Amino acid sequence: MRQFRVCDSVEAYGLEKALDKACIDLDRVDKMSDTEAFCNTDTKEEALEVIQEEIDYIEFQLDRMAV
Repeated sequence: MRQFRVCDSVEAYGLEKALDKACIDLDRVDKMSDTEAFCNTDTKEEALEVIQEEIDYIEFQLDRMAV
């Protein structure tokens, strides 16, 4: 588990919640059929890629904040 400075803990909490939601979205879209998985994208693969990019960005931000 990451450790954060007190001044960053509120922001980190919000990022952790966003990360949890993005991971749930990734799992949900992955389980969908190709015809169900359109989240403002043309294909299921694009939807998964967009969500994974969001996860990577949030994890990067959390790693930068970690002590």
